[in-house]
Amino acid sequence: MHHLKLFCLAFLFTFLVGCSNERIEISNDVKLFASIPDGAREFEVEVLIIIPKGEVLKVNSRDYMKDFMVIGVTYRDVEGFVIFDSRKMQLIQN
Repeated sequence: MHHLKLFCLAFLFTFLVGCSNERIEISNDVKLFASIPDGAREFEVEVLIIIPKGEVLKVNSRDYMKDFMVIGVTYRDVEGFVIFDSRKMQLIQN
């Protein structure tokens, strides 16, 4: 379990450091938010679009907040934020 935790932290660090031309492919439908929701205001934040699985997003910024990864992305010339629950993320290897 300890090794898995270290691996996850190393993966997250590598992901967060990233490069400016980074792109990610999503494996589930996700919401593109207009701004970063906080816990109490989560349902007050405008959802710009639902991005279907399999789409490739250009990464603009990355942040990690407790159990969530917030990624600023561009999708079809629309900028917004995608929130991932890191407790449910899976590493997919090719």
